[in-house]
Amino acid sequence: MKEKRRSVFFIALVLTLFFCGCKEDDSYDGKFTLGGAKVAVYINTWQSWKAESVKGNYISDLILAFALINTNNSSIQMNGFSGWNEVAELHNTYPDLKITVSVGGANEKKFPDVTANSEKRAVFIANICQFVNSHKLDGVDIDWEFPNSGQFAGYIALLRETRDALDEMQKETGKRYSLSSAVSAEYNASMIEAAKIVDSLKIMNYDYYGSWSNTTGHNANLYNNPRKQSEQSTDKSIRSYLNAGIPPEKIMLGAAFYGKVWNGVSPGGYEPGLYQAYTTYGAEPAWAAIKSYLKEGSGYTRYWDNAAKAPFLYNTDSKRWVTYSDKEQMQCLAAYAKEKKLGGVFAWEYSQDSGAELLQVLAKSFK
Repeated sequence: MKEKRRSVFFIALVLTLFFCGCKEDDSYDGKFTLGGAKVAVYINTWQSWKAESVKGNYISDLILAFALINTNNSSIQMNGFSGWNEVAELHNTYPDLKITVSVGGANEKKFPDVTANSEKRAVFIANICQFVNSHKLDGVDIDWEFPNSGQFAGYIALLRETRDALDEMQKETGKRYSLSSAVSAEYNASMIEAAKIVDSLKIMNYDYYGSWSNTTGHNANLYNNPRKQSEQSTDKSIRSYLNAGIPPEKIMLGAAFYGKVWNGVSPGGYEPGLYQAYTTYGAEPAWAAIKSYLKEGSGYTRYWDNAAKAPFLYNTDSKRWVTYSDKEQMQCLAAYAKEKKLGGVFAWEYSQDSGAELLQVLAKSFK
């Protein structure tokens, strides 16, 4: 695997790495102390995993994804998940680790049904609290993707009434339960009210390009490339929340542990394959798989878009183009979060970084 960095950017890159903190701290001793900021990660519940494979010393919050809605009785359930013994072991091994459940996900479309009126919400929320209590969890994440303007009232009522119910449960158990919500990178007017209720808003700062796009593009660029100033970036997203008055400590910046592949991509302009047409959309490989593309002899060349703070790969023989996130980008995201005094960083999803290489970089940045 070869690596190219455009020489015109080299000096700027070196200065950026030095001053903005986008560099690795070799002094890390393996002991992780959060010091106020959070490093959270979702972990899927459709695969089997062992507690010993989860590096709980690198994270503040582990979020089980997902519990789905059963509209027959307004309950939530994790179909096929058999890892509750592993969850208990994680609690024993890492007593400070907060383990929460995320309700919803991109494919969950039943939120409007269970939030249509106060009676339905009451039953739904009671079932959420029962689930949290019975599994000895530490809180709830609401992942409604995404309420439209006509559903904002139901969304806010769900958050407010869930917060009230969790507070009531605290009176019985003596334990405070967290409440967060995974939200779009695109700010909307309901967020200012949501921020008053939740402990954190987890902004999904990824999937800026994908199968729906007309060209290739970065999955999770921190800043805009000068050629695409009008499009989304993590900085643009975070600033839209901050400019609306959302307290920075309520904001969790989202990171991706996966990439995206396009086939039939011509080299195009100055940055090979970037913002170019393609013939077919390929896979969405995890970081664990992308590492094979970085090996010598793979046929891929690594490039770094210094303006966007995003890596990409291009294979001139196969005409495949890959957007992804790596250690260098994780360092830049963490530095940005610290500069903006955000509540921290979260990532999707743990199994995609099975060796916790990217996660460790985030942890080191908040030690």
